[in-house]
Amino acid sequence: MASALLKYLAGIAGILTVTSSAFADVQIIGYQGVFADNYRKAVVEPFENKTGIKVVFNEINLSAQNLGRIRAEKNNPTLDLSIMDAMVARVGNTEGLFDNVDLAKVPNGQNLFDEAYVNKGSGPGITFDNPVLLYKSTMANPPKAIADLARPDLKGQVAMWPAPEISALMNTILLTRAAGGDEKKSVSPGIQKFAEIAANVQTWAPAPDAYQLVVNGTVQAATGWNARAQFFAKDPNNKVSVVIPTEGSMFQINTINLVKGAPNRDEALKFMDYALSPEAQSAFADLMFYSPTNKTATPSADALARTVSSPEDRAKLKPLDWAFFVANRDSWLQEWRRRIISAN
Repeated sequence: MASALLKYLAGIAGILTVTSSAFADVQIIGYQGVFADNYRKAVVEPFENKTGIKVVFNEINLSAQNLGRIRAEKNNPTLDLSIMDAMVARVGNTEGLFDNVDLAKVPNGQNLFDEAYVNKGSGPGITFDNPVLLYKSTMANPPKAIADLARPDLKGQVAMWPAPEISALMNTILLTRAAGGDEKKSVSPGIQKFAEIAANVQTWAPAPDAYQLVVNGTVQAATGWNARAQFFAKDPNNKVSVVIPTEGSMFQINTINLVKGAPNRDEALKFMDYALSPEAQSAFADLMFYSPTNKTATPSADALARTVSSPEDRAKLKPLDWAFFVANRDSWLQEWRRRIISAN
């Protein structure tokens, strides 16, 4: 298991080969699988029909891999826009990989919730999400806490992505706080608990993803993201349940970022504006259960019920100092490598 995790961690910095068309007007890179499938339906295709501008959505697994692709193309970019989590986007902003966004050219970007401007001046938030637990609904004693994943009865029955995947780092902070610690002093309590959980992990590189491993019964429980977990849970035949863990959760923000030197800058900004519109935000929320960042979006009641829009669920979301998070990400990752890998 340690060898597999080492290979995974080493590989995330590599570049995932992505098929592109040199003749597309706008090249976007973002999350693969059901995200990509539904984003094409809800946002890309309506935009193409409305404007006549062709869009290619290039699929990639993790934001860290997304950033690796953009780094590799820094001197000769082929991509125009990148959808990735705000933490990784902030690293890209620091490295000068993304341009600032003039909201005068993106009118819909002026009507977002405050949290969407976490990377002020750079790519705005396009969706809100949060880490969750998911499990097979047929379980007699399902996990309700992240710490429950260390239970002996779940040996070999857990799937998750390791750090630097953002949910793993958020969950490390939540476990640290649950143990009475403070991440601004040390994340050692959270790392220790993850070292215990690691003994139960069947795979750190779930394929095609952790959600489908729970659906098909390969594992009984996993950590993941609410939107994608809800997408699978809505089908009763999948027998999947989703819960905010007792340790709580945190807002994760996916941002849409303008690549520095984008070959199709004007068309890319038009797409960004449409993607932030109430129309597009509502349509994607209805299909994938991401919370909209546009304040005037009107998703269906069912979609809203599957997000953290209610006051009760929002109260379970814990605050996060993003600047501190980014500044300490690398040191936390080193602790993950040293203490969790070595435990297996």
